[in-house]
Amino acid sequence: MHYSIVQVGPMKWELRAADGTVVGTFEDGIGRTGYDVACIALSGVIGAEMAASDNAAAGDGLLPETWTDDGGIAFSVALPGGRDFSECTWSWRDPAACLVPLMFQTSTEYGHMGADLAGFCEEINEASGTVHGGGRFYDNEAGVAFRDLLLGGRKFGVSVDPSEAVDVDETFECTEWDDEGFCEGGDWKLVFKAYEIAGLTGTPFPGFEKAAIKLGGKQAAAATAPVRASLSIPVAPPVEWLTLGEPHKGQRFIDGRDGGDVLVEQMNDEGAVVGYAVPLEMRDDGLVYGHLTMWGQCHVADPWGPGVCASAQPSRNGYADFLTGHVVCSDGTDVPTGELVVGCEHSSAFDVRGVRDHLAHAGMGWASVNVVDGQYGPWLCGVLRPDLSEAQVRVLRALSLSGEWVGELAGILAVNAPGLPVQRALAASAFNVSGVPAPFTIPMPVMRASARKGELAKLVGGTIVRRCAECEKRRALGLDGTDADSSRLLRHIARRLDTVERRTRHLIGPEAEATRSRLEAVVSS
Repeated sequence: MHYSIVQVGPMKWELRAADGTVVGTFEDGIGRTGYDVACIALSGVIGAEMAASDNAAAGDGLLPETWTDDGGIAFSVALPGGRDFSECTWSWRDPAACLVPLMFQTSTEYGHMGADLAGFCEEINEASGTVHGGGRFYDNEAGVAFRDLLLGGRKFGVSVDPSEAVDVDETFECTEWDDEGFCEGGDWKLVFKAYEIAGLTGTPFPGFEKAAIKLGGKQAAAATAPVRASLSIPVAPPVEWLTLGEPHKGQRFIDGRDGGDVLVEQMNDEGAVVGYAVPLEMRDDGLVYGHLTMWGQCHVADPWGPGVCASAQPSRNGYADFLTGHVVCSDGTDVPTGELVVGCEHSSAFDVRGVRDHLAHAGMGWASVNVVDGQYGPWLCGVLRPDLSEAQVRVLRALSLSGEWVGELAGILAVNAPGLPVQRALAASAFNVSGVPAPFTIPMPVMRASARKGELAKLVGGTIVRRCAECEKRRALGLDGTDADSSRLLRHIARRLDTVERRTRHLIGPEAEATRSRLEAVVSS
C-alpha cells in the first residue's frame, strides 16, 4: 500500500495511507522530530504487511533495477549548523530482519515532509567512518519516479533517518544578549555519540552534501538468474574460425586462454589420465570447435574381442570424403567444410556415399566445420548455421558428437550418448579407486561395429535404440528364431497366400491355382 508522511502543524506529523486514513500522529520532541518517529512507525506497518503477504518472498512488486550509494550515505564529520558526527558510532537496523525504508522527497519543504515510500535497503555497512548501503525500488509511483531520476548514470541526494537509539549531547550557545543580561538569540550544538539508522530519504538537500545514491551496476534479476548473451551468428564468419589450430599446452588459444586451460584430461575407468582433448564448444557468436574423439580411444563394442582396441585412425586423404561443402569467409576465402547433423539415426550403409546420402536426407545440418588430424585427435572448427534459434542451440549443447567411419570419416552426427566420448570433467568420486563399491554405476553405451574379412568395415560412435521390424513380425508369429520354426513360418505364408488366392480367384484363376499347387508341394515335402 502507498503511504505518506504529512506535517499538519508546527510540531505535528501524520502517517497516512493512500485512502487518507490516518495511521498515526506524532509530535516533535527533544533530539528528534515527529517525522523521525513517523518513519519508525511506517517501518513497522510495512514490515507487518510484508510478513503477512504470501508473495513477499517472491519479490513481487519490485522494479528490476537496484540502487547503491555513490561514495556513502552518512559520514563521521561535523556539519555546518551545529550538528557534529565526528565521533559518532554508527549502527543500523538489520535489513534482513525488518524493513529499512527508502523514502522519496521532491518538494522543497522543511525536513523530509511530503516524502513517499519508494523502496528499501537490502544491505548497510560501514568502513572508516563512512556508511554505505544498497537496495531495491518498489514498483509504485514513487519507486518508478525515483528510479527514473537515476537513469543515465545520474545520482540523487539522501539523508539517513534515525531510530530511537540515538545518543546526542545538546548544548545552547547564546550569541545575543539584551541590556539586562538575558539571552535573545543563539545556536544549538548537537554532538552525536551514537546513531542508529532506521531508514533513508531521497532529498534534494541532504545534510551530508556528498551523501547520494545511484543505480546499481546490474539488475537484481541477474544476480539469481544469469542470462546468456543473445546469439549473433555471422553469415560470413572470419577465416580464422575455420582454420583455428588445435591448442597445445603452454600455447595461447582463443579468447586469451591458455591451451592447458582448454584441454581437458581424459580418464579411464580406473581414474588414470590417458590423454587430453577439447570438449565441443559452441559460442554465442557462432564459433564451434573441439575434438571429435581422441587417438587411441577404444571403441566400447570391442569388435575384435575383449582387450583388443578398435579406434579411429588418421585420415589418408585429408578428410576429403567428409569435406564436401565449403564456406565463404568474411575476407572472401573459401574453406572446405562438412556438416554436423542432428535429428536422425546412424546410417546402416557401409560406404561413404550411402552414409552421406542418409545424413543429408534424414537429418538437419546445424554447423559447417573443417576437420584436420591434430596431436590429440581429429580436430574440428567452424561456425553454426545462421538460422539457428536459441532454443535449438540449447538442445545442441546437451548433445555429443559421433563420427561415422567407413574406412574414412563419412559423417558426424549429434547424439545423446556417444560411444567415443570426449569428457568435459570427471569427479574423483566417479571412480572406485578405494575398492569400495560405488553407490551407482552408469553403464557404458553399446556401439555398432561391423567387420568384413578380418577388417573393421563400419564403426559408429553413438548409441542408437530403434525398433527391430523383423523382431516385431517374429514375435507376432510366436517364433524364437530357431530352425524348428521354418515349417510354422511356411504355414503362415501359405495361409496368407490362400487368402489372397480366394480373394482374387475370379480375376486370375489359373495363375492362383498354379501358385497354390506349388506351395502345397513345398509344405508337404
